[in-house]
Amino acid sequence: MINYYKTKGVFVLELSNEITLTTLADIRSRIDSLNLQQYPKVVVDLSKVSFFDSSGMGYLVILIKNVKLAQGKIALAAPKPMVKKLLTAIKVDRFVNIYDTVEDAIMFLTSDNGEQPPQL
Repeated sequence: MINYYKTKGVFVLELSNEITLTTLADIRSRIDSLNLQQYPKVVVDLSKVSFFDSSGMGYLVILIKNVKLAQGKIALAAPKPMVKKLLTAIKVDRFVNIYDTVEDAIMFLTSDNGEQPPQL
């Protein structure tokens, strides 16, 4: 359900399948053990996520907030249309940039031109 790698100084977290109340405990435990706050630049790859319920979406918001509170930069990448629609509906896009590809998100985070949306 999660994979990760580092490239160009960016930590990329790949999530997959459904992120729901039943899967969240395991996912949260694995992500929390990675201590994402230690990485100054994080991309969350959503390309393999088919569904978020409200608990999964809530955890994603917490994850974004924790990285930002640690003065890190974070971006979301490659959500499927349904997931992107949900992110936009709950206005997550006001607080984090969402890119069509992981490569675009990495390019944004490694350039000094882009500004992060405001804190949550």
